[in-house]
Amino acid sequence: MAGVSITTVSRVINNQPYVSLEKIEAVRRAIETSKYEKNINAVHLSKGKTFLIGVAIPFFNHPFFALIVEGIANEALNSNYKMVLFQTNYEESREIESLDMLKQKQIDALIICSRICEWNVIDTYLNYGPIIFCENTGDKNVSSIYMDHYKSFSKGLEYLYSKGHRKIGICVGRKVGTNGVQRISAYRDFLRKLNEPFESEYIFSDYYDFEDGHEIVEKLINLNNPPSALLVSNDQVAAGIVTCSKEKGISIRQL
Repeated sequence: MAGVSITTVSRVINNQPYVSLEKIEAVRRAIETSKYEKNINAVHLSKGKTFLIGVAIPFFNHPFFALIVEGIANEALNSNYKMVLFQTNYEESREIESLDMLKQKQIDALIICSRICEWNVIDTYLNYGPIIFCENTGDKNVSSIYMDHYKSFSKGLEYLYSKGHRKIGICVGRKVGTNGVQRISAYRDFLRKLNEPFESEYIFSDYYDFEDGHEIVEKLINLNNPPSALLVSNDQVAAGIVTCSKEKGISIRQL
């Protein structure tokens, strides 16, 4: 339409030099007439970057993961990147969807906030772009950021023990997740060190929400020998436990 080469059109669109005013005007008229818009996917393909960061989280409405996403969003904004959020619901197929987007170059990198896939699955995607994990990945040659759940749980248990509690229960998220495994490992080692008996019914797992606190209280009530203290890894679950206990007239002391 402008009567010029593709290269000249490209130079005009991208504000590059060495194009005469006459040709610039011709291209601009053609753009206006055809209502042309850049194909951003084609631009990304030519540059080899999408400026999109994938973030895989189990739940959107969970305060813990919401805070992580907020931090990522702020850093992405500072670096002129945008986020693509994936809610996995702890379903492997959904996490694989996010990994496939990295493989297909639809995102530049992927942050997995709580992993579901086994490492043999993850390993097949590592060559397609950066993947960052929010867990202790051990000897895996990947990037990760995490807190020491073993150490923090050990400190919590020691504090409860120092307050006179000998029957201590714990409430964790997933038993199979890296963080959950470390918490339970700290619990077992703590009891072993003090020669205290291990009670499997004192471990409450797969609880994430305020409503789950009610279910935990019901289970505690039905135990013949309930723990005198509970170390809870989730604030929402802890709030549910406190609320339900008050509703049932159960005295609860927060240390």
